Amino acid sequence: MEAAAGQKKVSLRIVAGELLDLFSLSEKLKYAIKASLALVLAYLIPFSQGWEDAYTAAITVMLISVMGPLDASVIKGMMRVAGTVLGAIIGMTLIALFPQDRILYLILLSILVTVILYFGRAYKGDTTIFMLTALTMMLVFKEGEVDEVFMYGINRTFMTVLGIVIYTFIGVLLWPARLENERTGIAEALSRAAGRFYGLKAQKKEKRELIEAIIDLEQELQRSANGINETNSQMGVTPQQWQSILSDY
Repeated sequence: MEAAAGQKKVSLRIVAGELLDLFSLSEKLKYAIKASLALVLAYLIPFSQGWEDAYTAAITVMLISVMGPLDASVIKGMMRVAGTVLGAIIGMTLIALFPQDRILYLILLSILVTVILYFGRAYKGDTTIFMLTALTMMLVFKEGEVDEVFMYGINRTFMTVLGIVIYTFIGVLLWPARLENERTGIAEALSRAAGRFYGLKAQKKEKRELIEAIIDLEQELQRSANGINETNSQMGVTPQQWQSILSDY
């Protein structure tokens, strides 16, 4: 009787796990929906208000969605805004210093962009902050013209900040992808797959599929643990601690 009851509980867990997998969206699909929604809003909001250069906000959204980490927070959004404002100040200062000398302006701009991108490459965190600084420095350049260049730079900076705000709020409010929650989800999916695997008896094809899924989930969990220092060091968990967690698991 006890063995039959235990087998029934295992079967119910397997069915519940399959139902959860059936009605849950994948992380890749959630990411695609959030990125596309942010891109649509980056065009829709400026068009509805009659603002120019809506494509600047769209470029910002695409840059962050491609280059930035999966997790989003208000603090990261504020840091990206600070990087954008800093880039605008540097860019407009260069224009004010060299209003008629395009060659010297472009040489200094190239040197500064190179330095910023170098620091962005060396920085173990959200590199989009440096990317947005370099991008804004180049966006405020009005093809060498000096007429209304200040308002032109302000408009470009504003649209860049708008793109950051849209992407940040979409990421925070819609399926927030925290790395710690992602690791928990991967571990839960791995546990469900292992439970279904050990609950099966003769279905060789399904066992083979589950083995492949388990291997993929283990590799994903390992990659997530290896990237802790680069993407989410503020959690206070070292790679050695994650290695211990994985080995204990």
